[in-house]
Amino acid sequence: MPLNPGTKLGPYEIVSPLGAGGMGEVYHARDTRLGRDVAIKILPQQLSKDPVRKQRFEREAKTISGLNHPHICTLHDVGSQDGVDYLVMECVEGETLAKRLEKGPLPLDQVLKYGAQIADALDKAHRSGVVHRDLKPGNIMLTARGAKLLDFGLAKPVAPLTSVATLTAAVTQDSPVTQQGTIVGTSQYMSPEQIEGKELDGRSDIFSLGAVLYEMLTGQRAFQGKSQLSVASAILEKEPAPIVKPLTPATLDHAIRRCLAKDPEERWQTARDLELELKWIAEGGSQAGMPALEVMHRKGRERLGWAAATLLALVVVAFAIGFVLRVPKPAQLMRFAIPPPEEAKFVSGPPWGSPLAVSPDGQSVVFVAEGKDGKRQLWERPFDSTVARPLAGTEAAAAPFWSPDSQWVAFFAKGKLMRVAATGREAQTLCEGFRDGRRLFEICRKLSRIFSPAVAGESGLFRVPAAGGSPSAVTTVDAARGEMNHAWPVFLPDGRHFLFNMNREDGSAIYVGDLNSPNRVRLLALEMSTLDYAAPGYFLYVRNRVLFAQPFDAERLALAGDPIRVVEIEGGGAGAAAFSVSHNGVLVFWGGAAPRSEQLTWVRRNGVRIAAIGPPGAYFHFSLSPDERRVAVTRYEPGEKGLHTAIWLLDALQGAPTKFTFEWGVGMPVWSPDAGRIVFASAREGPPTLYQRPADGQEQEESLLKGGDNHPTDWSADGHTIVYEVLDAKTKNDLWLLPLSGERKSVPFLRSPFNETGGRISPDGLWMAYTSDESGRDEIYVTSYPEPRGKWRISTEGGTQAEWRRDARELFYRAPDWKLMAVPINSGTRLNAGRPRALFEIPPDARPWLQGGVDQREYAASSDGQRFLIGVPVGEESSTPLTVVVNWTAELKKK
Repeated sequence: MPLNPGTKLGPYEIVSPLGAGGMGEVYHARDTRLGRDVAIKILPQQLSKDPVRKQRFEREAKTISGLNHPHICTLHDVGSQDGVDYLVMECVEGETLAKRLEKGPLPLDQVLKYGAQIADALDKAHRSGVVHRDLKPGNIMLTARGAKLLDFGLAKPVAPLTSVATLTAAVTQDSPVTQQGTIVGTSQYMSPEQIEGKELDGRSDIFSLGAVLYEMLTGQRAFQGKSQLSVASAILEKEPAPIVKPLTPATLDHAIRRCLAKDPEERWQTARDLELELKWIAEGGSQAGMPALEVMHRKGRERLGWAAATLLALVVVAFAIGFVLRVPKPAQLMRFAIPPPEEAKFVSGPPWGSPLAVSPDGQSVVFVAEGKDGKRQLWERPFDSTVARPLAGTEAAAAPFWSPDSQWVAFFAKGKLMRVAATGREAQTLCEGFRDGRRLFEICRKLSRIFSPAVAGESGLFRVPAAGGSPSAVTTVDAARGEMNHAWPVFLPDGRHFLFNMNREDGSAIYVGDLNSPNRVRLLALEMSTLDYAAPGYFLYVRNRVLFAQPFDAERLALAGDPIRVVEIEGGGAGAAAFSVSHNGVLVFWGGAAPRSEQLTWVRRNGVRIAAIGPPGAYFHFSLSPDERRVAVTRYEPGEKGLHTAIWLLDALQGAPTKFTFEWGVGMPVWSPDAGRIVFASAREGPPTLYQRPADGQEQEESLLKGGDNHPTDWSADGHTIVYEVLDAKTKNDLWLLPLSGERKSVPFLRSPFNETGGRISPDGLWMAYTSDESGRDEIYVTSYPEPRGKWRISTEGGTQAEWRRDARELFYRAPDWKLMAVPINSGTRLNAGRPRALFEIPPDARPWLQGGVDQREYAASSDGQRFLIGVPVGEESSTPLTVVVNWTAELKKK
């Protein structure tokens, strides 16, 4: 029975029918969980009872799921409901080749392009031990990104048929299926051995592809007849009519006829061979421009030869004259700007990833942008278009990068490494368990024309299979030698070596790594910066907002000259300027967006705003003093090297500001319980570590720790202990305690394979609230203090930034949807927590990468828990355009 629009199959809602055949019905549907369009293929209920057909249906699911290729339709899901089995597949936007052929033959360049792509897809299937067996124009979709091979409903692993089929069986099937004594396939495109019911291998699909190529080129089927029996007879006994289309390369005619050889031994033996032949012809292979029509009489051939020779001589003379009169101009450098999408703005990337990436083929750029609804996602802007389009399924995306074939875009979102087809319509999770903001980096590796990303974190660089899976280590951090992390890896052309940034306690530098060896070679001292390789012979980096091109010998893995200044990237953004370069000379760069300006504002528990304090500023972390008279804020401000951070103190009532720190790179202020001192993190001498200073600024500051990567989170109510986070290469983020008396020897409080952040001691000194990702996402937990014994999970659907009420009877935290949550607490010898309830929504932070990692505070609670201090965005944010430079290397020749 056909399914009506609105029918639900699991989480999928039917929209409209797409088609039907003997093997099933196909519908356009909507994935209500991910908000994407899909295609659903169902096996009708009456056929589900047929064990043979159901077995084929299950085999189709297994077959498609194992074929991950840009020119093969992707399988998303399988399911069964009310006796209906179904497959959920990529909803491919475009038209079938069969529909396109209704308009006539295709241009030569499209025949070669699509033919090579289909051969590439077949090669993937054949190498996986799968024969399609029903290759025809109706199973090939033409999209904006090329051809897609559909419907492996007749596919099966290479194996002999159980018995010989008959032609009679072939013509009695609407859409033939595998049964004992039955032919499978569509008769006009069957191979001779398929008609005869013989054992099949990949060469049968090559015959079918030859028939498809013939029809694409001529507009006529290779084998014709008034009935399926006569068509089958033609396939077995006859040759296709000669290709008489003018200017058809003789080599293409030969390639197609070799596909259509009756004997499989005389055909192309692999689809890979055919793919390479078609690409060679497309690139102008031997005599590829000569007509295929042969003249039967010698005299006619001689006359044609003389005419061709005369014409060639005239062309040579004309070319010579033109060459003398006109000196060829070198490729010109061109610049143009790309504004943000309508009612959207570009978004600055996190410190560990660029918010933009140009495709390796230089045809388009993908970037992160935020709409007026505050939601971030990826957009793609082809350079031959004036309009950018959003990529579905990329919400909260950061740090995008392309596969080498320009077919896929990978990105990080919500703790996952994901990828999406450049044509849209799908998004896939490759690897989970990554926290936003945990210094993740990526590299792309060319591997069978698909990408293999690698990521890096506290323990070095990792790689992940292109189809998804568990990461495996490529490099490890040597903490004994002062190494802190490895970042920004970029593969070199050999697919084995890669460049990366190594961050050390004594500074950072660019190194060359090797997938097959732990050895690495130091190239250039450099502060942590975006890297990219530009073929041939340069890698690019940013220093003090100036983009440099460093000559580099990729074969010797050595510098090949002094760095060349390319351009100063202007803009008001924090952190490194963003840029990306293609392999064919297209450079895209952006100076970043100015940090969002916020107004600190008091609000009630119901979210009603009471009063604003102090001047607006680019604040990203603030802390209310225990006496509620002042607020310590971390603020972006201009400096010699671009934006940097400083701590300011604001009067909590009047808002009068006073600058508290003057050196570069400080933040994370925490008040002492008597409001007399402030402990903070400073990166003035390398990685952040802890200092304290009297709040009135009258006395010298004091260094509390040396070395490490430390950020304070709390000061105990008795004034004796500071809680701080430590970033460890092996155990990730841990919580430590620093006693302020005696020897002041730090001791670990919580160390585990997970990230523990944001430790907050309860005012009665009995409990510690903190954030941990041990469940796979950030959640709020409470354990006993000063010795951690037992733990209680407080949040139910994610949470960060725990904060106690002064009487320890209530705990607040921020949920992933930016709602401020309140949890009643009843403690004694055992903690009893009530149900979390939402108070109001905090304006989303402008920096999504700060949602994880170190404890970033976006609200502060009054002692009675009746008022809260939050940052409210003010003013309109400007978004400078992206700059595109075509043939950027032409500028280097002038320097």
